[in-house]
Amino acid sequence: MVNLPEICSYPYCLQDGVLVSADDIQEFNRKLTCLGCGSTTVTLNSFGRPTFEHSLDKGQNCNVQTAIQNASKIAIQDGFNAAKAVGRKYLLVCVCEGCLKYLNYDLTESADKAVLDFSSHGITRNPDVMFLDQNDLAVLAVQLVFDFALESEPYEEYRNFETPVFEVQPTWDAIEQFRSMHISGSHHRSKVVSVRIVQLSCLSCQQGKQK
Repeated sequence: MVNLPEICSYPYCLQDGVLVSADDIQEFNRKLTCLGCGSTTVTLNSFGRPTFEHSLDKGQNCNVQTAIQNASKIAIQDGFNAAKAVGRKYLLVCVCEGCLKYLNYDLTESADKAVLDFSSHGITRNPDVMFLDQNDLAVLAVQLVFDFALESEPYEEYRNFETPVFEVQPTWDAIEQFRSMHISGSHHRSKVVSVRIVQLSCLSCQQGKQK
């Protein structure tokens, strides 16, 4: 009996270094790269819902969590850059802890660029995406998390830098939202360390607390 090779299948990949879905593909002779392992033997499977596939060689490891993480942070950066280029809002959406209303913040007003895998002295766990202002000062850190939240130590480090942290639980379904509109509270649980940019309570709830 012949053992068929294991197949990895994802809805997104890189084409010449650019994040694409199957609907984005127009030229099929360009290089496709897997987001989960970097394999360049990717092919487009057009049967049913189109996906990008490649077979696993013996001993090769391809991780779906890595693929989602890479796709998500690239999509956030692409969406923010596109919004800045055309003068459109790129929204960060939180939920008020008091009344559970959605709060929208336009990141293009505070941030000048989005940097992937940002590193800095004093931060042991680097954010997946760091939004910086024109002076390269941190505006907001985005951490992609799956089945766990950040431990207390990284939060303390961000607090020392007075940098807000937004915790995002990424999914394949959220990628297009990241690319086109905003980082929405409907797809993640959020925890904000600092209220310098993002507040946890809406204005009505803040005024109610002051009475």
